[in-house]
Amino acid sequence: SFGITALELAQGRAPRSREPPHSVLLHIVTKTPLTLDCEAGPYKYSRAFQEMVERCLDKDP
Repeated sequence: SFGITALELAQGRAPRSREPPHSVLLHIVTKTPLTLDCEAGPYKYSRAFQEMVERCLDKDP
């Protein structure tokens, strides 16, 4: 999705790339979507970019 691609470009790696694929799929189905707040690391992002990513990853837009 565009939201995951935006996270990957911002962070330089795919979200949850260090986890096994079955764990990532389970997270997608059962948990709340990723946000830049919990995945940001040392970087700071504009509120507009954070909101765009959140909208893209919303499970029920």
